[in-house]
Amino acid sequence: MTLYLQLFLTFLKIGAISFGGGYGALSIIHSEVVLSHQWISSQEFMEILTIAEITPGPIAINSATYVGMKIGGIWGAVVATTGSVIVPFLIVILLSVLYEGQRENLLLNNIVKGLKTVVLALIISVFITMGQAVISPYWLEQKNLAFLVIKLAFFIGSYYLMRKKGFAPIRAMFLCGVLFGSIKTIVAI
Repeated sequence: MTLYLQLFLTFLKIGAISFGGGYGALSIIHSEVVLSHQWISSQEFMEILTIAEITPGPIAINSATYVGMKIGGIWGAVVATTGSVIVPFLIVILLSVLYEGQRENLLLNNIVKGLKTVVLALIISVFITMGQAVISPYWLEQKNLAFLVIKLAFFIGSYYLMRKKGFAPIRAMFLCGVLFGSIKTIVAI
């Protein structure tokens, strides 16, 4: 199987089984591109998430584009992105037609409530995976313990700013990125 076909089929599968938006898809993307195909490492996956989060557009599509570009260049990006959007596009069209006439259907509303629970589980799974990738390397080396503490402080601080003070997520990401980058640069000098 050619690389492009493999990219297309992998992201077609991800698009078909990813419910709950980009965050719900992240654990599936991680499973496919890091664990199954080993196209990228867990560290690269974390970098993709960072880039996909700060760039405009859906995180799952940004991730597909990035992985496709890394693995197969421009055509890899096109193929992976196309694969990731085909099924959701068709599902949204179908569901919008069906849902419009069934808004008050008790069974449909209960199905949606059940899906919300599964989506929460997917998001928690991604949170745990990301947390392990950020924290694990730092437990191994004592000299990095200070940076782990700083990262945890940034986590708590950005959570506080966004949830309690209404700070825009992009502003919190930019602020933490600049501050952490500055601290790492000053300490490295």
